Amino acid sequence: MSDSTRGQLATSISSLIVGLPLWQTSTLENSVLFYADLSEAVPELPLMVYANPFVFKSDFPPPFWEGVARRAPTVIASKGIGADLLGSIGAAGHRVRFMPMDGMALACREKAPEHLKAFWSTSAAMGAEPVVALADALLAGDLPRMRAIDAELRALPPWIVKREEFDRYATQAAKARFRAAGCPVGPTRAPYREPLPRAWQEAAEAHGRAWVELRRMYARG
Repeated sequence: MSDSTRGQLATSISSLIVGLPLWQTSTLENSVLFYADLSEAVPELPLMVYANPFVFKSDFPPPFWEGVARRAPTVIASKGIGADLLGSIGAAGHRVRFMPMDGMALACREKAPEHLKAFWSTSAAMGAEPVVALADALLAGDLPRMRAIDAELRALPPWIVKREEFDRYATQAAKARFRAAGCPVGPTRAPYREPLPRAWQEAAEAHGRAWVELRRMYARG
């Protein structure tokens, strides 16, 4: 990468979320080297690891985070918590900020109260009010409030019918629940164009409709 290209990338993007290459299952050493190479190539650009075991065929164990913290100094955060949250935090020398998904925010806050400052959410695309309330409770250190919101989120109808089928229908089902909640998403990209089975479609739509009602409750305060 040329100096001019590096400069343009660093100035046009405030940070970059990057997952592991998908073709070949990466060894731990190759995984660390991937982020070390990125850190060296664009030292001006903060990096976030996309630590999704389901997609990237790695459980991102503590030795991975130890290597990243030591050899990839521009990695500052992780979308996902890896296989062992407390072990990963310690292995990274408390230098990488780990962000779980919204459904794991409470459990992670209880495990690592001083570390957890943020989480991520795809459900916010259906209307962010419940997620914002959860984030506000997290930042306020209001654990009872977090527990109450978490319970309401868990009481929603599940949109995943069978966990073992999630890798077949994740994208289509996510968009189906978004549409049912009034979010105008477009069609899924090829090749994920197969229509959802009826059970998955109905579950996704029930979840989306229930989210609308939950939004209204939080919007009223």
